[in-house]
Amino acid sequence: MLDQDTRSKIAAGEVVERPASVVKELVENSIDAAATAITVEIENGGMTLIRVTDNGEGMEREDAVLAFERHATSKIARADDLEAIFTLGFRGEALASIAAVSKVRMETVRQGSSEGTFVEIEGGKLISQGVIGRPGGTSVTVSDLFYNTPARLKYVKSPKTEASRIKDIIDRFVLGYPHLSFRYLSVGKQVLYSPGTGHLDEAIAAVYGHETAKKMISVQYEWEGIEINGYIGSPDTARANRAFQTFFVNGRYIRSPLLSRALEEAFSTLIMVNRFPMCVINITLDPHDVDVNVHPAKTEVRFTDDRRVAAVFFHAIKRALSGDGMSSEQDQDNGIIEPVREDGQQAQTERNLDRQPVLPWVDNGRSYHQQNFASIDKVNDDRGAYEAPSMRVIGVLFSTYLLIEKTDQLYIIDQHAAHERILYEQYMSMLQKQHLELQYLVSPLVLDITPQERQLLEDNMELLRSMGFEIEEFDSDTYVLRAVPVLFGRPRAEGLLKDIIDGMRLFDAHSPYDYRREEVMMMACRSAVKAHDHLDQSQIIRLAGEILSGNVPPTCPHGRPIVRSISKYELEKMFKRVQ
Repeated sequence: MLDQDTRSKIAAGEVVERPASVVKELVENSIDAAATAITVEIENGGMTLIRVTDNGEGMEREDAVLAFERHATSKIARADDLEAIFTLGFRGEALASIAAVSKVRMETVRQGSSEGTFVEIEGGKLISQGVIGRPGGTSVTVSDLFYNTPARLKYVKSPKTEASRIKDIIDRFVLGYPHLSFRYLSVGKQVLYSPGTGHLDEAIAAVYGHETAKKMISVQYEWEGIEINGYIGSPDTARANRAFQTFFVNGRYIRSPLLSRALEEAFSTLIMVNRFPMCVINITLDPHDVDVNVHPAKTEVRFTDDRRVAAVFFHAIKRALSGDGMSSEQDQDNGIIEPVREDGQQAQTERNLDRQPVLPWVDNGRSYHQQNFASIDKVNDDRGAYEAPSMRVIGVLFSTYLLIEKTDQLYIIDQHAAHERILYEQYMSMLQKQHLELQYLVSPLVLDITPQERQLLEDNMELLRSMGFEIEEFDSDTYVLRAVPVLFGRPRAEGLLKDIIDGMRLFDAHSPYDYRREEVMMMACRSAVKAHDHLDQSQIIRLAGEILSGNVPPTCPHGRPIVRSISKYELEKMFKRVQ
């Protein structure tokens, strides 16, 4: 039989994975205590200090001590209560798990009382307790996290990374509880403040910036007891990963592949492949229809009828896009069923708009990709132009594939994959030679960034400059982009930079070279000509000439083939001209 200390440390491992886990559990306790103002302070990425202070109800002396016992909770009383959870916490494990792997001091005073209680715990053992005077509410200070479990320290990232993850958790609370005031300080410096006005759009502005908030589309939908409320980003706010998808169920932040898929299906014809829509969505439904007791972290849930929830959510997003003029496509199954009423009748959705093309980004009358055709015109400049007479352009198939005849071979070239590989090779060569050509913008781009993005920029400014981006700080929330790599040009430069910043969230896992390589792959993909872009004869010759010269690998940087060929003999054999 394992001793109590070992059992406590094992149990703590399920709840307390890193400093952000501690912040999440403590803030959830503050919200359950009816706090209206919550302050989070950290030092050294939360490893040295985490303090969460609230103005909630506070606790009596007996409850303050009892709260650190495992499975001590006032939020449920019997097993039947698990059928309908109304609070964020309910397992009675958080404080006990945190105290098992750190040093904790709690100070709590009931609202309206003149004195309260302090409790000090180290490694799960009560050290001291007593009377204290302070304003009503509770403050929990956690220090020296994992001091008694050194094996866990191997899995903790750098202070910057851990602080970023804490910021992400607090962002979710700000978005989920816009009526509450949140303040987040790191090493005494205020990183985030949300006044708690009750307006979700203002909370979005506090987290993602005012420019992004302006591009959000309101979602309000209800079907047979399922309510969908919040905001989705317009298609041009789509990001390089799902980090900007925020889902709540009955006010609880969750991660849900089901909801992500439904969201992305709704946007499927509006954004590019490998781009992900933003959202801040709260789904409200009967607590009996959702099981939150799936994992100790409480970020996974099960719906009684997940297809029904996904269908209602999907149509809520489609309606919001249609109402904003973004989506005009008739609703299709897409693998997700229509909402069905309890009487079995199929929902009738509005299908009143004609399909309209998604137009390319336009600047001064030139389409986005036309501005990048200049890079095609420069192909082969270092080695001399490819000799056009050695090949013949037959045409372009499906507005995507170049058909080239050369020495008894028919070559079929994917124009996007080909241009992507060429841009990638050229840029990587310039990086290795440390000879990047910059394009200075006539009108510098003003970047409205979030506090977390600002920190990432400050930490990685030299890396960005080495990649060809010239950036200057304008004020506390704004940077100015003055120059970009000439290969990629101005079009969507802000979007490219935002994607690079998104990638920096995972920077600890990569070497600087690997990180730059991955970001160059993304930039090349974003900047290359796309399917259905028109190329003139000279551009086709240069692009095909470079690919068929053998100077570049036969796949795009992501591994997709660029070119396929069939010989004259194979064709003649297909048509029975030869044996």
